[in-house]
Amino acid sequence: MKKLLLIVIISLFMFATCDNPFWQVDESYVPSGGGTPPGGNTFATIIPAAHMAFVAGGTVNVNGSPVTVNDYYMGKYLVTQQLYQRVMANNPSIFKSAAAGENANLLPVENVSWFDAIEFCNKLSALEGRTPAYTITGRTPSAGYPIMDAVVTVNSGASGYRLPTEAEWVWACQGRSNTAAAVADNTGWYITNSANRTHEVGKKSPNTLDIYDMLGNVWEWCWNTTGTINRVSRGGGWSFDSSYATSSYRGISTPDDPHQVLGFRVVRE
Repeated sequence: MKKLLLIVIISLFMFATCDNPFWQVDESYVPSGGGTPPGGNTFATIIPAAHMAFVAGGTVNVNGSPVTVNDYYMGKYLVTQQLYQRVMANNPSIFKSAAAGENANLLPVENVSWFDAIEFCNKLSALEGRTPAYTITGRTPSAGYPIMDAVVTVNSGASGYRLPTEAEWVWACQGRSNTAAAVADNTGWYITNSANRTHEVGKKSPNTLDIYDMLGNVWEWCWNTTGTINRVSRGGGWSFDSSYATSSYRGISTPDDPHQVLGFRVVRE
C-alpha cells in the first residue's frame, strides 16, 4: 500500500511539473498597478509565462504589402475549451469529446464569434489584473452568447490580452521570416489527417518559435477588418485541404458568425 501511494505521489508530481498546455489557475498574481480582481477573488496567473512565446518584431509582407510589427508575446497554444470555460463560464464548442488518446479539456474552443473572442480577451485580462485591451459598447445581446454585435475600440498601450493582428499572425506563423509556411502531416490537422474533427492542442510539432497548431486544427480569428464588416481568419482547419493551411491564405468571416472550424489564440504586449 505504501509503495502504491508513493507511485501515485510521484506520478502527480511529474504531471504537475511537466510542460503541458494545461492552464494554471491557482498561482498567486499581484499586478504592478494593484487593484482588486473581479468578484473579490485573488488575481491568478491564468496563462503561465512559459506558455507565451516571445516574438521579436520586424517587417513582414502581408497581402503584398510590407507591415512592421513591434515585439509581442503570442500564446503557444490555441485557446482550449478548458481555458475558455474557466474564463467565460461557458463552452460553445461543437466537438466536446476527444479522439482516442486525447484530452477533451484540451481541444481547441470553436464555434465562437469574433465578438466572443474579444470579450474573452478582456475577461482573461481582468482575471490577471491586466488593463483590458478593448473597450466594448453596444453589446448585442446585452448578456449571453454568442455576441452578435458590438462596438469595439482598442485601448492603446494596454497590458491585457488581445487578438493578433493579421501581420502579427503571419510573422509568427512564418517564424519571423518572409518565407511562406505550409502545413505538413507532422505540424497540423487538416482534411487528410484529421478524421473530420478537431484535436487536442499541442499534439503536432511546433514551428520554429515553439508555437503549436498555427496551421490546421481550427481557423484563428485575427483583429483586422476586410471591407466594412468582415474579419480576417487565418491558418486553415480540420475540414479544409492543405491549400488553405498556409501562411499566405486569408480567410474572411463575418464577426457574428460562430462556426465549428473557427477558434483563436491570444497575444499581449
